Amino acid sequence: MSTEDNIAIEIIGVSKVFGEGATATKALDSVYLTVYDREFVSLIGPSGCGKTTLLNIVAGVEEPTQGRVLVGSSSHRLGHVSYMPQKDLLLPWRTALDNSILGLELKGVDKKTARRRAQELFRLAGLEGFEDVLPSKLSGGMRQRVAFIRTICCEGRAMLLDEPFASLDALTRVDMQNWLMRVWDEIKIPTLLVTHDIEEAIWLSDRVVVFTPRPGRILEVLDVPFGRPRTLEMKLTEEFLAIKREIMESLGEGSKVKAQVN
Repeated sequence: MSTEDNIAIEIIGVSKVFGEGATATKALDSVYLTVYDREFVSLIGPSGCGKTTLLNIVAGVEEPTQGRVLVGSSSHRLGHVSYMPQKDLLLPWRTALDNSILGLELKGVDKKTARRRAQELFRLAGLEGFEDVLPSKLSGGMRQRVAFIRTICCEGRAMLLDEPFASLDALTRVDMQNWLMRVWDEIKIPTLLVTHDIEEAIWLSDRVVVFTPRPGRILEVLDVPFGRPRTLEMKLTEEFLAIKREIMESLGEGSKVKAQVN
């Protein structure tokens, strides 16, 4: 993956400062990263290191203080990427199916066509029969699946996921990771995932990007050597444990660098 033709997201020297003068806070510092088509990349680092800020910049919700971001070859990002925040943000008065098509409706797609597109994803998500159920009647994992379908239906050039499983219990979280793996193997949308879960980052990704504490800089980028589809047994291999150990050591090293700078 190294040609300009298959670049999905290009982050070029991005820095972000909030506030001015003595109260200014630098969230990101000179971040360079390229995400390619059909690639899943995870961002991991300490809380407050700017990971979510970077997703907001890629999505076009915020602008960088310095640097630029291209989606494909365009600097126009807002509305061109699909973004799933930490909370599912389902509208309580809309059914699961109608929640999933909200992005399509906002783009002007008629409701009948939008529902037809989403229903195939409900089948893929194991949610057949729940299309007309309100969010209050769905489990946490089912709500996240509906939110994920809504994100896919937005038909962005790339997909941004900000800790989508953080609010779930441990067992549901593992189930959702495996579900996301299966779905992603079908759709292969270039994806950036923010997570604090090292195993989740390794398990889902082609590459894992490790950030320093604030201001966030890229400390290390690790290639995940496993092909797809993946099996649960891979989590027990020496290769998996070695990557996990390296990420843990990198996160510890990042904290040392932060202490030295201060």
